[in-house]
Amino acid sequence: MISVNSLSGSTTSSSSSVESKSNKSSATGSSSQEAATVKQQESATVSISGRAIMLSRLFNSDGSVEPRVETTTTTSNTSGSVYSFLTKSDREMLATVYEYASANGIDPLKVDGLAFDLGVYRRAGPGGPLDGAGKAYDLQGNPFIPEFNAEDEAVAQRVLTSKAMGDTLIDRGFLEAVFSPTRMSVHASDFSFLEDVVYAFSASGSDGATNPDAKPVVRYKAEDFPPLKLDNQAVESGNKTMLSRLLEKELTGNTGALGTLSANKSATRLLDLLSANDKDMLSRLYAIAQTRNEDLAKFDNIALMLGNYRMIGLRS
Repeated sequence: MISVNSLSGSTTSSSSSVESKSNKSSATGSSSQEAATVKQQESATVSISGRAIMLSRLFNSDGSVEPRVETTTTTSNTSGSVYSFLTKSDREMLATVYEYASANGIDPLKVDGLAFDLGVYRRAGPGGPLDGAGKAYDLQGNPFIPEFNAEDEAVAQRVLTSKAMGDTLIDRGFLEAVFSPTRMSVHASDFSFLEDVVYAFSASGSDGATNPDAKPVVRYKAEDFPPLKLDNQAVESGNKTMLSRLLEKELTGNTGALGTLSANKSATRLLDLLSANDKDMLSRLYAIAQTRNEDLAKFDNIALMLGNYRMIGLRS
């Protein structure tokens, strides 16, 4: 979407007021050919520049090496950069958007945010993050439904019901996910910038025109899901589960996030590190997990990480 101004040349003669038709034709042809060559060179420079910006900002690369595209989350790349999951077409698109931002005086950090969200979307696997509506609850057992603020919600509705959704360069599946609070509740993208990009890279140039067949997107509400029955009996059951699962766990000063013990280090019982409020919260989390038949191991890890945090506080 960036127009590259071509250079034009002119040939004049001060030595003679009369030029032969053949000489004039030759000069014009030469000038046109040179202008076309310059335009091709400029176009290539812009393209390389966009790619160079993308590689430098996302991969800290000088362009000589581009990280491979990751397609599967493994133990070796779980904590790595989400940018590695960007596909070849994603990277080409982002290079073009960096060009667009540069040509329009837009902070490249906004493109970085788009790249981050797109990387998160790709890392989640085919189709992106699943809809989490009805799967999260607060400590009182009430369903928790993430929502956008009013400004972001207005942008989301405009984009999702626009004609540009049908022909924009930005991946449609990604747009549907990032503009859904129950799929990607936390986003790095500046929604106003993303809206501009969606319209700017619309093949038909719809410029935000509304699709007459589109209907406003209906959002989930907390009242759409029943609350969990976390009565005293359920919480007490969660407390017993917590005590039984954490009783034998110990932490050391340099333990990892999963509470792995190091050789020749004195250990501290995890339960001794946790405060009364910590234990009450964990009891409720275990109660929720039991009510929903969820894997309790992930709550063990939450307790271990919380214990690590408390240990750091004691030693600081």
